[in-house]
Amino acid sequence: MMGLYILRIFFIFICSFTGYSLSREVPFFGAFFGFSIGVIVVFFEIFARKVSLKGLSSAVFGVILGLLLAKIFSE
Repeated sequence: MMGLYILRIFFIFICSFTGYSLSREVPFFGAFFGFSIGVIVVFFEIFARKVSLKGLSSAVFGVILGLLLAKIFSE
């Protein structure tokens, strides 16, 4: 159970770092936005117990990968 908490904190950290990295004009706003998205996803995962962790993490990974690829191809 402790590993799941560590994974959630790590996910929020990754979202914050990604927001910080992708925001050009105001990096701290990007970090806050990434943090907010991470917290929303974690709360959704906590309250939606019917969704498997594997399915949720796959969906989140796909969204993050899609956003990063869109960022790469748009430049």
